[in-house]
Amino acid sequence: MTSNGPTEPSVEQLSFEDALTQLQDVVVDLESGTLTLEASLERYKAGAELAVRCQHLIAEAELRIVELTPDTQESTRP
Repeated sequence: MTSNGPTEPSVEQLSFEDALTQLQDVVVDLESGTLTLEASLERYKAGAELAVRCQHLIAEAELRIVELTPDTQESTRP
């Protein structure tokens, strides 16, 4: 199926907030119980990709925080 409108960004281009919103939509769809088996599998696959994107962005944010606060590492060492 083709669309004449603007193309949606790929999962890799989504901001954390957009990926999380789409992931929440997937959960709602899956919990509704109204999808066919095939549609459920497609939504599950999309949700898994969105979850990986969110995890990646969180990991990047954590790394940036660690880089911005080097004193934190020293104060947490035993």
